[in-house]
Amino acid sequence: MSWATIGSYVSISFIVSVITSIVVSTTAFILGVRMAKNQSDRSALRETYKTLYEHLDNIKGSIENREPIHWGKFRYEKNWRNTPVRAIVSSGQSNMIPQHLMERIMKVENDALSIAGGHSMWVEENFADAAINYLDKAGIKAGIHSSGRSIYSYTGISFTLIDEERLSKFETDAIENQIGISLGVKPKVGSHQTYYIYPDKLEIDAFAKLISDLHSIMSDDEEGRKLIDGLNDQPEKLVRMLNILRSRIRDPHPLYESIAQSFRDIFGRK
Repeated sequence: MSWATIGSYVSISFIVSVITSIVVSTTAFILGVRMAKNQSDRSALRETYKTLYEHLDNIKGSIENREPIHWGKFRYEKNWRNTPVRAIVSSGQSNMIPQHLMERIMKVENDALSIAGGHSMWVEENFADAAINYLDKAGIKAGIHSSGRSIYSYTGISFTLIDEERLSKFETDAIENQIGISLGVKPKVGSHQTYYIYPDKLEIDAFAKLISDLHSIMSDDEEGRKLIDGLNDQPEKLVRMLNILRSRIRDPHPLYESIAQSFRDIFGRK
């Protein structure tokens, strides 16, 4: 092997070594800068994730308690309902959150609040009038109740969200313990009305049939059933997102994400 050939190998090896050293140093520097920035953002980002967690957890709890939160529960500002998620977007805080994650959070919130809003509207436009007509025909008048009696209180929304198993247990408990039911509904036209139904004021079979018939108004309506099924699917979706947010509260900047972002910084991508 000639000295010229050896020299060329040495030169190539030296150049590769220099390039490798530069790449490693640059990558280490950018990763260090990224980690330092993430550390400075850590406290603020953790609070943002906590806000999102509490908001979505409230939505989940409201569905499980059969009084689901919907868009109408939030203040109307600047042509939209200002939910905590939207407040974080409009303030720019969402820029600290990975885009793909923020998009998922917005979708989970939108799905839950939209379905809840659709169900609330269906109750007012369909269930309330049908329930009032049925109770009037059954001879039960609004507002007449026995003071001091134990009652189960329901709105039209919460009543339609009772599943068949709970309904059966409720009927049995009400009859055995002589507990009444109050059902508050608001028709499309007119003011809110509350009906009080007591087992001892009716024959046992008549009470059970009345409760079952009221519940069938919902279960026999295709649109209502679809909305309720969609609403019942939301807690599972919310739990998945809550698990992600819980892990983000513990570690707002996972190491793998910091490394990936560092490479995006190198190539000028966001």
